[in-house]
Amino acid sequence: MYQRELQVALTLARRADKIARRYYKRRSRVRTKRDQTSVTAADQRIERVIVEGLLRRFPRDRIVGEEFGTTTGVQGRFWTIDPIDGTNQFVQKTDHFCVMIGLVVGGRSVLGVIAAPALGKTFYGAHGHGSFVTRGGRRRRLCVRHRAAIEQATLVVPFRPRHGSAIGQAARDLLHPARRIEIGSIGLPLTTIAEGRADADIRTSLITKVWDYVPGQIILEEAGGIMSTLSGLPLRYRWGRLNVDHGVVAAIPELHPEILRRLRSGRIIGRFLRVRRQARAGGLPKDRAA
Repeated sequence: MYQRELQVALTLARRADKIARRYYKRRSRVRTKRDQTSVTAADQRIERVIVEGLLRRFPRDRIVGEEFGTTTGVQGRFWTIDPIDGTNQFVQKTDHFCVMIGLVVGGRSVLGVIAAPALGKTFYGAHGHGSFVTRGGRRRRLCVRHRAAIEQATLVVPFRPRHGSAIGQAARDLLHPARRIEIGSIGLPLTTIAEGRADADIRTSLITKVWDYVPGQIILEEAGGIMSTLSGLPLRYRWGRLNVDHGVVAAIPELHPEILRRLRSGRIIGRFLRVRRQARAGGLPKDRAA
């Protein structure tokens, strides 16, 4: 199941990878969008290529992308596109960026492809088929590692976060991990856990979107990891609802329950829900909790 879709997504990701590499060598002109996020010509060019390719092969499917919005369709499923996850890192030449393509069926992430041009890697996974990484023509199956205690774990943290985050910082401080590593995108932390190079990631942003999580979720889950809302509920995606403002905990299976327990006992979840209610009601900017 989803093998045809996966091959199409991989082909498009390879094309996007080549485009991103060409633009990465140049000095990028950056424009700020209404939502205060950044966009470059590379973002727009890559998204057009992916949308055109998907519509050619799956004309009845719906598509939502970060730069050009949605396409119409009649299928009960939809594709998500983030042409460059980590645009600021792309511009700053930090290598922490990627191209992400995902597929949602029945509200669940069932397929994901993440190409990391500067790292020379492509990650992919499909429901029931495992997840893999390719580099230099070699393919390796992804599998999370095992840790008995959070105090032995490696936690992924945002790279130079643009938005202040008292709640996010407090959540991470509760864990007392052995090590922290900075990664400047949303998709790459999930692949880092899937590769067995990190153990957990916590997100408390109110401005993340469906395309930020769909591809990485299935890659992580097929590698044996767990991804849930901050409250521990399963992640579900619905056409027409772009925001994913319920927080996310991604972790290896041994640590996921303990992280949720600490977030509850540390009153992080209650603080987050209060801020979200205020933001939804228009009482404070949505970037307050990031």
